[in-house]
Amino acid sequence: MAKKQDIQSLYYIAPVENLPSILERGILSHAKVESLNIPFIPIYDAKIVAIRQRDRAPDGRSLWEFANLY
Repeated sequence: MAKKQDIQSLYYIAPVENLPSILERGILSHAKVESLNIPFIPIYDAKIVAIRQRDRAPDGRSLWEFANLY
């Protein structure tokens, strides 16, 4: 695992159609997008998303509550 100081860049993968919303509101978690009822074009696999909604981070939050950066 990379150390925090070794990370040079982070990337977010999204369709270009979602760019206006990202520029206006920033990169949001899926949970936040749904709670704010923000229209978007999804590119994720529904099976993977279902797992992320069930899985929990050490602090108890669902992985659905995080924005995925690579």
